[in-house]
Amino acid sequence: MLAEDKKQRLIDIVNSQPDNYRLGFDEWMPKNWHIIVAFFHEANRVWGSGRRHHSARDLCAYLRHESAISEAQNKSPMNPKPFKISNNVSPYLARLYIAVFPERDCLFELKELTADSV
Repeated sequence: MLAEDKKQRLIDIVNSQPDNYRLGFDEWMPKNWHIIVAFFHEANRVWGSGRRHHSARDLCAYLRHESAISEAQNKSPMNPKPFKISNNVSPYLARLYIAVFPERDCLFELKELTADSV
């Protein structure tokens, strides 16, 4: 998982750029580090494959799929459901990734924010 100093760095990025993130995203983050880590991992795989443009929503859909398959294969009464990723967070995950890796700003196309909530 993420070390505490890295978690705080990500929260600081979000709080320092309030126009780039939906109100409440910083509160969503601590409950969903596993999603952030998985998104960054897959975005790094895409970048490492040589692709220079990809969809953040597609990455989230892929993570939902992989989580559902993994959970179905390892079903236990302690963890019966795959983790949930709302498509509403994909633009913020993309913005956070680009804030951490500014040299990769071409990977995700960022659109103007709308009034969706996290």
